[in-house]
Amino acid sequence: MSPSSLATVEPVVCDGARAFRHIDACPAALAAALAGIARRPPPGMVLCKFGSRSVVGRHMLPCGNEVLLKYYYPKNLIKRFTQAVAGSRCMRSWIAALELAEIGLPVPVALFVAEWKMPGGFWLRQSMLATSFAPGVTLPEWVSRHSHDTDRLAGMAARLRGHFSLMARHRVCHGDPKGANILVAEDDSVSFVDLDAVHIGISGKAWHTARARDRRIFAANWPSGSAAAVAFKGVFDDSSAHE
Repeated sequence: MSPSSLATVEPVVCDGARAFRHIDACPAALAAALAGIARRPPPGMVLCKFGSRSVVGRHMLPCGNEVLLKYYYPKNLIKRFTQAVAGSRCMRSWIAALELAEIGLPVPVALFVAEWKMPGGFWLRQSMLATSFAPGVTLPEWVSRHSHDTDRLAGMAARLRGHFSLMARHRVCHGDPKGANILVAEDDSVSFVDLDAVHIGISGKAWHTARARDRRIFAANWPSGSAAAVAFKGVFDDSSAHE
């Protein structure tokens, strides 16, 4: 992480875990509440995703903060080892959220992260990430509601072009910019979510390859010839990003 990002992070005590809070965004009382539910999903959490490797849900804390909780469980011994040594999906998401917020990209606020390793530190047991909850609908759902509003589609295209150009200037690739990972709020502002595949500061051939992959994944959201495909055709125009 950059020095300025590191300045916003503080270690916290959390049941033997390696854990951190975002100093500005996560007061000590909120961090304590999150530490209390870091090991397992709390009762009443509204499930968004339930899988063999992760559980995701939204939860209203007693203090009134609505948060998104992500619990990660490495699937096998190889994953437990590689993620312990090279960095877990959870920690990658945490770092990406901090870094992308710093450059001005709209992402949920990173609040708290914790991970447990087995004795010796060579095997990751599990990890947890808490962020602010980003309200809104997925971009495809937004498009289905406004597919006949050309002005609104054009406005969204301009907004997305600005965000993707910002990524290009900082050599950032989202890694999985499918429609479900771009949320649109009531005011048409967007948030990029699911950040564990983000790459930051890449260059050369790796940059062009990753950027092209992002472009393909995003374009695959829209049927050829559809209003969205036409409106969003130029959102990856990097002519102003000085590639």
